Amino acid sequence: MDTNLIHQHLTLELCDQIAEEWAKGSPQSDKLKEGLIEFILLLRFTPLPSDEKIIAWAEKAVDERLGLLRPHRLEIHELNRFKRNFVDKVKETLPDAFVADPVFLEWLIGVNRIFDKVADVFLGTFEIHSDRILSGQQELISELSSPIIEVAPKVGILPLIGDIDTHRAKAILTHSLEDSLKKELDLLFIDLSGVAIVDTMVAQQLFRIISALNLIGVDIVLSGIRPEVAQTAVQMGIDFSSLEVKPTIAIALQEMGFTFVHKTTEIL
Repeated sequence: MDTNLIHQHLTLELCDQIAEEWAKGSPQSDKLKEGLIEFILLLRFTPLPSDEKIIAWAEKAVDERLGLLRPHRLEIHELNRFKRNFVDKVKETLPDAFVADPVFLEWLIGVNRIFDKVADVFLGTFEIHSDRILSGQQELISELSSPIIEVAPKVGILPLIGDIDTHRAKAILTHSLEDSLKKELDLLFIDLSGVAIVDTMVAQQLFRIISALNLIGVDIVLSGIRPEVAQTAVQMGIDFSSLEVKPTIAIALQEMGFTFVHKTTEIL
């Protein structure tokens, strides 16, 4: 049986029709249609195109799909639905005798393999894209959760709230160094009143942050170590004796010469 039958029946007009039907109503339909026609044309010949050509098309297509900001699961679902519709459309146009021929079955197996390859590229790219977004969000959250507040020239406060794991400690270290240099700090109060647990790991990370800040000329005063945290630290042998520690941030600031002014509001 003539292997060119697929090429003969999968005409340019039919390629355009399949792509037109599929792209209709989709975001950026003209661009989507153009990409689909390019893909369908790759499938008209036997032998089918190499993996390199398929991967090149898939990488271009998935980059365009990322711009639509649609759920990744939906994109994969749409790709699988397009595969089914495409195969059904091809079967409709071919003679019945050819559809049952081993040559067509071999081509069909190859087409399925190509769609699987495209799906792999889509999934891999979506995963990388999701990881980048997640990483960016984590960095933003870490940065927002460890701000240095400048309370006077060359003096700042770093209020720490919540759990401190290795990832967050690294972010705190980076941001505190950058902010301290940017603000030209000489003194930084690190307030731990919002930290519920200080174990050995947290203490090690804290000492690393303090040591790094000391190296760039920033003196550190700790404040707000809660009673239960202090008790746990003693039980675990964590030694804060080398550091200047104050009960609260208010006391720490007062001892450094800061005064608090209470304003009253008159109700007319």
